[in-house]
Amino acid sequence: MMDCSGLTTRRRGRHSQSVLEALNVFDGNQIDTAAEALNNMPIKKLYMLVEMAVQGAEGGSSRAIYSGEEKIDINHFFDCLGDIVSFR
Repeated sequence: MMDCSGLTTRRRGRHSQSVLEALNVFDGNQIDTAAEALNNMPIKKLYMLVEMAVQGAEGGSSRAIYSGEEKIDINHFFDCLGDIVSFR
């Protein structure tokens, strides 16, 4: 019997990086940092995290971020990640 858990973990990590790159919500040098911190988070949960982070610390930042005018503040992203991880 073959253990595929490592394969799934690596695949999920690559998908997370690809999702962050496609969404274009981080500065280029922050994508790797954000992807590494996700610890193989399921894609559905990743989208929820990104949606939380694009709102910004004060709220209402999503339009500017999704249009490319602004990028997610990496510190706020980690705050949102901490919120999600604490509810696991």
